Amino acid sequence: MCSSDLAYFFLIGRYGVRVGDRVTVAGVTGEVIEIGLVRLYLMELAGTGVDLHSTGRVAVFSNAVIFQPAALLKQAPGIEYTWHAVLTTLGAGIDCRAARTRLMGAVEAIYGSYREIIEQQHAAFEKSINLQMATPKPVARVHFTGAGCEILIRYPVEIEHTSDIDERIVKCLLEETGKEPKLSLAPGGAPRIQPAS
Repeated sequence: MCSSDLAYFFLIGRYGVRVGDRVTVAGVTGEVIEIGLVRLYLMELAGTGVDLHSTGRVAVFSNAVIFQPAALLKQAPGIEYTWHAVLTTLGAGIDCRAARTRLMGAVEAIYGSYREIIEQQHAAFEKSINLQMATPKPVARVHFTGAGCEILIRYPVEIEHTSDIDERIVKCLLEETGKEPKLSLAPGGAPRIQPAS
């Protein structure tokens, strides 16, 4: 039995890959369109973050690719959300604790509009793997720099509505910084969305 044949059994195992799964193999992200005995076929996707679209190309890999040092990544079954972060840098002299509370409240208000969907997906995934994990929710971190106070807020975002949710969060944070007492932004410190690591 060659390594590609052996890898096939790893690929189709209990937590294995299924047709339709979104995976990343050897730096190529795509949707699985076929799993053969010796080859794995992906419809290649391009774009940034989770805003991906088909390139019209099919990537073909030997199943033995799973034995390489790079990981085979796939979205967990039933989980249709990912994590993003928004970074805001406030000017010097700001009460960072109060600012963190205000900005976190703004993000939580947006998250509240789709919280139930994320929690349902999370609960279904916990049940499928028979393991309890922390419920996804926004989390804030504060970091002090020479420019001022950086506030990074990580939050779960529905893959299907990523752009809309990110837009709403940035708008809400900008509105919050303009409310009295105003939170002055450091130069270049306006809210910026980034994939969360």
